[in-house]
Amino acid sequence: MHGPVPMPIRNIILRFLAWAAVGTGLCLVPGPARAGLIADAVVCYFGGLDSDHRIAACNGLLRQPLVSGEWRADTLQMRAEILAASGRYEDALDDLDTALEIAPDDTSLLVHRGIAHYDAGYPYWAKLDLDGAIDAGTANARAFLFRGYLHFEDAEFEDALKRFEDAVEHDGKDPHVWAARGLARDHLGDFEGALSDIDRAIEIDDTVAAFFNHRGIVYSDLREYELAEKAFDRVIEMEPAYRMARISLGITLRKLGRVREAVAAFNIAIFLEPSDSDAHEEKCFTLAYALLLNEAMEACDRAIEIKPDYEELYDTRAFVLWMRGEKDRSTDDLMAAWDLNPNRPGPEYRTEQFITVAIQALLNKLGHRTDNIRGLFTAETGAAIRHYQLEQGLRVDGLPSADLLAHLERTIEG
Repeated sequence: MHGPVPMPIRNIILRFLAWAAVGTGLCLVPGPARAGLIADAVVCYFGGLDSDHRIAACNGLLRQPLVSGEWRADTLQMRAEILAASGRYEDALDDLDTALEIAPDDTSLLVHRGIAHYDAGYPYWAKLDLDGAIDAGTANARAFLFRGYLHFEDAEFEDALKRFEDAVEHDGKDPHVWAARGLARDHLGDFEGALSDIDRAIEIDDTVAAFFNHRGIVYSDLREYELAEKAFDRVIEMEPAYRMARISLGITLRKLGRVREAVAAFNIAIFLEPSDSDAHEEKCFTLAYALLLNEAMEACDRAIEIKPDYEELYDTRAFVLWMRGEKDRSTDDLMAAWDLNPNRPGPEYRTEQFITVAIQALLNKLGHRTDNIRGLFTAETGAAIRHYQLEQGLRVDGLPSADLLAHLERTIEG
């Protein structure tokens, strides 16, 4: 849910340069060696070259006896950040462990190790480190930001919002903290507040494609689908290989009734990553509820092959089979979904719901938009039914029924 977080200005740079300037024994190093040591310090700490050169410079510093104590811990921490940025998380964690052994009272190192644990896929250890830094009062905006990410991923949205608010308070110039707070607000139903935060992130830095993707998600939640489409188009213009934007665009186009364009968006996402379960899943749903049954069967089969433990896919394929008149196979899929989640409604109840699903799908096909095509009866579905009944001169009750389904099918057929 986040992109690269800009590195804050480090006091350790100033400390290192002060150390180099004052000497503290550096004057004892012969001239050429002293020059090499200072050059390594500049490259290791300031960068400017590729990661291999920076790591080599840090290694040069760590070989020097003068680089000991807090300076050794600082240099290990710097090398760890370079390693982590190169995806070498285990090596980065080794360096941070060593740094904490050297400087156990430097709780700011917990922030760096917590973020490294997060990036390495160790959420439990990331939480321990980041909470340790927060409890010690040494947490910076990044610590609160990443702790918020962990709450967010655990669906603890109120806790996530609190941490993101702490991050905004610590560094309101970082666009990522605004974007993160916006997503938390979106999940808590504060769509206007979410949009305001994400717009603020874009105002600070309009080069981050993820921010526009977040904007599109919020617009979609606000049912401003045309604006959502524009936001996702902007993401794709910035980063054509941004798969999640392709998927989000497809979902938005589906909600706009533009099924073929939606399927095209999912197909591009699948081309970019053939095993992307989300793209196959959404393609299955889209084709099924557009009643493109043969294409839907193929898409759902592939989605289930990739994601065999997802009950909704069996449920959707069961609906496709039911619409094709293959009732026994439909029941088999409903039983498979029920086996995955015994708390869901039984196959008999779901089969009855398929009448509502089919009515919703057919109403959408005729231009009577419903807000749900999963079989849940909503006020908008009732309004669409009433509009159709009035248009066709039927008795108006706004309720789904087998007779209404049969009438819709005859209307579609001609």
